[in-house]
Amino acid sequence: MVKLKQLLEEGVFDKGILKAVFMAGGPGSGKTYVSSQIFGIPNKTINISVGGLKSVNSDTEFEFLLKKYGFATFGTGKFTNQQVYDTDEVPEGTMPWDYEENQAALKGGQFVDLFNTKITTEDQRNLIYDHIAPWGGGGSYGGVTYIKDDKFINTTASVNAYKKSSEKRAQSLGLNKVEGTMFSDLTFSNEVYAPFVTNTTKSVLNNINLIANALDENLRVTGLYRTPEYNSAVGGQDGSTHTKGMGIDVGLNDKFDNWLNTSTQTAKVSKGSESDKFIVYHQTTGQPMFTVLKEDDHFHIESFK
Repeated sequence: MVKLKQLLEEGVFDKGILKAVFMAGGPGSGKTYVSSQIFGIPNKTINISVGGLKSVNSDTEFEFLLKKYGFATFGTGKFTNQQVYDTDEVPEGTMPWDYEENQAALKGGQFVDLFNTKITTEDQRNLIYDHIAPWGGGGSYGGVTYIKDDKFINTTASVNAYKKSSEKRAQSLGLNKVEGTMFSDLTFSNEVYAPFVTNTTKSVLNNINLIANALDENLRVTGLYRTPEYNSAVGGQDGSTHTKGMGIDVGLNDKFDNWLNTSTQTAKVSKGSESDKFIVYHQTTGQPMFTVLKEDDHFHIESFK
């Protein structure tokens, strides 16, 4: 009888195929223990199993950085003498570890001794903020909190911190930076803090610009990329195309609205009491280019799928 593993062409028995197992979880969540039990990787000193599987653990680098920047103890399981730190830009009491919803994660994780170590340098502050702030559904960058209690903190320091944070996120997604100077008939609102889009969405912006030019009307872009926490803070839908760099918001405009309702280049696809939704087609090829959804205070535009 033929055994199942004799039929396998790819899997643990195929030594010619590279394999990787990914595990996600915060420091102290048990990733090392699980890998040692399942794959036989002994410990942090020996990170290769007898079968040749190598462990690459980002926690090890994080522990190294903690020690490098003066946090001598790590992961003792104690939670005492909580301190709240202050900077010139952030009011006292807005620190990530001050969020009530963070407490369970902090107590169960390996950040406990950070509360007993005075933060004295910018490098220390950045290290701690960037690792702890996201746990509370908040957001911070460079020691400055820009979202707390699911609300955006609209100060100069917070806006600048969000701009830097969103740029890093956008770069990791492979998004392109766009500016109002790239378009003859589009103006970018000052609240477009993260002007990043996909290649396809950049093409949509070019087509919107052509339409605005034909209408002899300047259209105002009010929203592009959003980080997930910012999207939540401004009331965006979960999984919004804005969080992927694929959504465009344009301010309401009478000429553009009239064009959508009368042009032979558009088709209204909404029904009944639904918000007005249109498909915009290429003037020459007749291929669908993008969709426009009219909302209360703006048009939401996406590439046609």
